[in-house]
Amino acid sequence: MAELCPRCGAQLQLNNGQAVCSACAERTEAEDLFLSGSAYLSLSDYVRAAEKFLAAAKLSPTDPKNWLYLLCAITERFTVLYPIALEKETRNAGSRRIVCRSVYKNFISTAKKEDLIFAKSEFDIDLDPKGGELWESIVIELLRADRSLMSAEKAAAVASVAVSELKASNPEAAKRYAAPLCAKINPVRDGVLEINSLSFYEPDDSGVLKIETNADSIEFASDVMQGCERFTAFMLTKGIENIGTSFPFAELCVAEGVTVLPEKLLCFAGRLETVRLSSTVKRIGKNAFTGCVNLHSVSPLDSVTEIGDGAFSDTALRVLDVPASVKKIGRAVLGVRQGEVEISKYLIKIDSELAEASEGFNVIGEHRCGYVARENGRLKLVYPVRYSGGKPRSLTHDEKMIFKALACSVIDNGDVRQGAFDKVKGTLAELKNKVFKKK
Repeated sequence: MAELCPRCGAQLQLNNGQAVCSACAERTEAEDLFLSGSAYLSLSDYVRAAEKFLAAAKLSPTDPKNWLYLLCAITERFTVLYPIALEKETRNAGSRRIVCRSVYKNFISTAKKEDLIFAKSEFDIDLDPKGGELWESIVIELLRADRSLMSAEKAAAVASVAVSELKASNPEAAKRYAAPLCAKINPVRDGVLEINSLSFYEPDDSGVLKIETNADSIEFASDVMQGCERFTAFMLTKGIENIGTSFPFAELCVAEGVTVLPEKLLCFAGRLETVRLSSTVKRIGKNAFTGCVNLHSVSPLDSVTEIGDGAFSDTALRVLDVPASVKKIGRAVLGVRQGEVEISKYLIKIDSELAEASEGFNVIGEHRCGYVARENGRLKLVYPVRYSGGKPRSLTHDEKMIFKALACSVIDNGDVRQGAFDKVKGTLAELKNKVFKKK
């Protein structure tokens, strides 16, 4: 029968004719390394202390004490707290390039209740992930620290983890820190609000993000930034003159009281699909939405009196129904400006007086966009001229039919002479998908 170790109960093995316990031998070596690490820790030599504690943890990975003191060493007695919340933090050099969160996870996975109590009494910090003190300490450290020590994205990620953990244990504290964290991680510089994280902003009842700020420009760090999944749209408030191209929302809402959408407000924002105007908007500025290739809906336009040059150029808008309230419309408001243009897919519906007063509003590069003019309660379809080799070319029959389909498919039957509608309604089903398909 194999002989067992009287100390730990493990099976003894022969070594040079003597029965020895390898487990006890390893444990003894681990304990020696731990004591050596404790000596270095008392001298504040954190690099050497971390080396010893790491070696001890490798020999005895199930002992939470080794992981606890290793965590103590690499965080300089828990004064550099934020790396604990980050997956890959390598701020310190040499052997202290240890992933703090992995060490913390190893401690939690091996620790019992009494180990957590010991950590609290020994280091005056609560390492229980269900408690809030650790995460509150991390948030405080973030608020105190110079953000230049780490990138804005890293700071946002650390803060997001800390606040989410803090919410679970102390919602009031998490709420209290939300505003200062917003200011710290999303600073206003030279009139520009740099939004690096949306995690600390709260949506309104309809899921819209509304930011009250004295900045005239807003720059989003990324169009897929953390926290944007909680919002359905962004609210444009008075005073914002420009929004960066990394716009993370599919919808832009305009708040009541905003009368002008500034020039080049939101250009080349690939995620934007819908713009919902308020009843106070009077003017849409020049190139306000140029290059928003997925923008396919702007409404309502009932209160608008002026549309600037190229306001919706290079977008997915195919038909622009200009209400009678509009008194001025600029050039190239619809369609694309360069390259091959399928001119039969762009149509502007406009009052006949405005059409006469706004020469050039329908120019698309060297082509002209067709339009429907309202005259005496009826519609007049105006075909564009396409230039080929410098000479005008008449539209083909198919191109004319597509224009008619466009005109009739988006206007009530009562607005069009019934005879004209009968001629084209048979083409609607086969042409509608092709005409309104997004690029």
